[in-house]
Amino acid sequence: GPTASNICRIVSTNNSIVEFNVSPSLSPSSTNKWINYVQGVMLQYLPDLKTEETFVLDMAIAGDVPLGSGLSSSASLEVA
Repeated sequence: GPTASNICRIVSTNNSIVEFNVSPSLSPSSTNKWINYVQGVMLQYLPDLKTEETFVLDMAIAGDVPLGSGLSSSASLEVA
């Protein structure tokens, strides 16, 4: 599981804090589905890291794109 040295913490103004490790075995969240967009982008970069490198991240997400309105709030999250 996550340890203090390699944990990623992400919070959204619309959701609670989610904590996880980025590893090849990371599976999609069924509880916090919004976090899967962030994790998917991070997993794309995982092969580019050296063996001794890891993702460590604290991120806060805020925006005014309406969720579920068809305005690509998920795509804007992936690009950010």
